[in-house]
Amino acid sequence: MHIGHQKRSAKDGRNHRFGNCDNRPCGFEAACRPLDKDSYMCICPQDMSEPTDDLKCLTRKTVPVAPRPFVSLSINKNGQKSLETVVHPFTTTSHPIKTTLNQTTSFPPVKQNMDVNILGFILRINVFMLLAMGIAAFVSVVLILTIWWSRASKGCCKSKAANNISPVVSLIRGVIQEDSFTMNPQYAAPSPVAKDTILIPYLSKSCISSMEEIGQGFFGKVYKGILQQTEGKYETVAIKVLKDHTNLEAKEDFMREVEIMTYFRHPNILTLIGVCPQDDNCSPWMIFEFMAYGDLTEVLRNSSDQFTNYSAHLPSLDIDALLVISLQISSGMKYLASQRFVHRDLACRNCLVGNNLTVKIADFGMSRDIYTCDYYKVGGSRLLPVRWMSPESVVYGKFTLESDVWSFGVVLWEIYSLGKQPYYGYSNDEVLKLIHDGVLLDIPMNCPPVICVLMNGCWKSDPKERLRFIDIYERLKNVTKRPELDSPLPRPPTLPVIVDHLSLRKMPSEELLDVDDYLRPDEQRATVEYILPYPTS
Repeated sequence: MHIGHQKRSAKDGRNHRFGNCDNRPCGFEAACRPLDKDSYMCICPQDMSEPTDDLKCLTRKTVPVAPRPFVSLSINKNGQKSLETVVHPFTTTSHPIKTTLNQTTSFPPVKQNMDVNILGFILRINVFMLLAMGIAAFVSVVLILTIWWSRASKGCCKSKAANNISPVVSLIRGVIQEDSFTMNPQYAAPSPVAKDTILIPYLSKSCISSMEEIGQGFFGKVYKGILQQTEGKYETVAIKVLKDHTNLEAKEDFMREVEIMTYFRHPNILTLIGVCPQDDNCSPWMIFEFMAYGDLTEVLRNSSDQFTNYSAHLPSLDIDALLVISLQISSGMKYLASQRFVHRDLACRNCLVGNNLTVKIADFGMSRDIYTCDYYKVGGSRLLPVRWMSPESVVYGKFTLESDVWSFGVVLWEIYSLGKQPYYGYSNDEVLKLIHDGVLLDIPMNCPPVICVLMNGCWKSDPKERLRFIDIYERLKNVTKRPELDSPLPRPPTLPVIVDHLSLRKMPSEELLDVDDYLRPDEQRATVEYILPYPTS
């Protein structure tokens, strides 16, 4: 350090030195303040005081290298509170300082440290709780999956019983050995129970004999066979067989029909007896009760003079039989509505006829090949029965119980027209336009008045205004009790002829007819009033 830097100015008596502030002339604690005429002054920046001769600032506050010790509160066995001064582990202090306090001792500075300690303890507890909850959730998921897998494995394993019919088992979509199925957006409907678990008896294929093909449909063939249930007991059944190499849509329909038909028990709903699961050599089978006369459409057409394919083994229908058929279908649909099930394809082709004119509602996919013209592909979707569909189903694809009511009205039209196709003579595109424009079917000839009223009640444009199946059933039931309500209305009497019959015999025939072979009016006869006033006494 230069000598000139050590001299003080006598002019102001302060720490006034000659030179400049280069090379830190005031040391590391004091600050150098340059003055005029190559002079400077050393000051302490904390309070602008003058440093010592060795350039130290006595008022300078320094930060300790180690944190300050903190005080911890503890309570001994005697109930006395003590303050324990805990020194940072990196300091040189070897022993903590403990101070014993009385119960009434107050120490405000300790409260902040206490809150910090408690907060840290709570944070540690929360971390442990989160870890424990995560582990518990993981264990629960693993346990649930293990139980589900165990039950699924047991459900898919069949035990061989002494007889050919096994007891009722739990079937987890194992009929056609598929892991999962996508519900069809047009025909899928919620099952009355859980959609993945159904109860159905397994049947052995060896107990079915004398199989005779009676039909072939969209996803397989239908056979007539003999089921041996127990020794000496046989039953005629219908067997629906899924094709070996079929598409996913057919598998969905097959599985859906198994689920639906299993849980429905009603005299007018086709009964599913059991299922023969798929094996290595054969595709799955569905075993139904056998309906001797087939679908209702063929039975109706057999009673009509407009169809030539008459079959002697089919029953002949009269007006009373048509009413009984309508009542049975309404009873089955009333049951389905009570189960909140939407059929979506109600038509006479999906109703089967058995002995004693018993009619049962079915959902056979095989009818789509037999009645190909009844289905139409709308907008690239799957085939839809547009002639039986309500306006909201055609336009919006919405299927509800009310849309089934509309279809039932079309079924009534089929029954009393003896099997005619709805909107016959129109193409499917034209039918779509007619339905969209609100053009309804014409009432069949000789249709009873009560049926006409029911049809109109089923074909309301507003779904909320349509009849309910329970109301339809009650009305048809009342008609069967009072047949006079179902009799056709009398025809109006013929009007009087204004031409005298005697004059017709006298005049030549060529004079009575005009060039178009119409009867000429009698100009000489006076006008006759056909509506006369009621005679007064």
